[in-house]
Amino acid sequence: MDMRILYIGAESANWIINLCNKFCEQGADVTCVVQQSDEYDKENPVKEHKKLTRINIENGKFFEPNFVFNKLLLPVKQNNFDIVFGSHMPVSPLVKGLAEKLNVPWGIMVLDIPTDLMRVDRRRMRNWLYWFDVCKYADTMIFNTRVARDEYEKFTSQYFFDDHIIPYAINMPAKYDMAGVDVKGDYILSICRLTPIKNCRDRKSTRLNSSHTDISRMPSSA
Repeated sequence: MDMRILYIGAESANWIINLCNKFCEQGADVTCVVQQSDEYDKENPVKEHKKLTRINIENGKFFEPNFVFNKLLLPVKQNNFDIVFGSHMPVSPLVKGLAEKLNVPWGIMVLDIPTDLMRVDRRRMRNWLYWFDVCKYADTMIFNTRVARDEYEKFTSQYFFDDHIIPYAINMPAKYDMAGVDVKGDYILSICRLTPIKNCRDRKSTRLNSSHTDISRMPSSA
């Protein structure tokens, strides 16, 4: 993979670094933008690949496109990025704006779509409808579950084949090995700030609908 990637990660920083390290292992050069204080397991920091450049953004500024773009002026000048990619949906306006300024393709990884919560919270619904509209113009989309892919189609009328579904990668302490999070399938594994047993132990409740688990790391409007 001979590619220069600008990755905007709204997930917990350790998880994003692990993911981008994998891109680097495949030959990509990655500039990774993460929320400065949003990390789990600080006692065991993730070692960054030599081909990875990490840029920290203050949590309160992460969703301000102009601030982030100004922070990236130097990396943008130094790199001819081939693609801008991001996770999760709330960063789609930022990713789209950066890609348009750089004139490169862009894409989003969709972790979860909280359909049930959207139905009872007008502000949440309004935000998600906006993000859906933005993502209609993405060059590619990745979904962590089939449920998320199918919910996305309901709101956008855009269908993606199964090769766009990539399970959520996780890093778990050994003591949680039997908590159910290692079961393969259409499950919500949003565990960086949640108790894994509470979040993932019950197969039925986690499999029925991706909307059962809200992404706690997103802004309150997510």
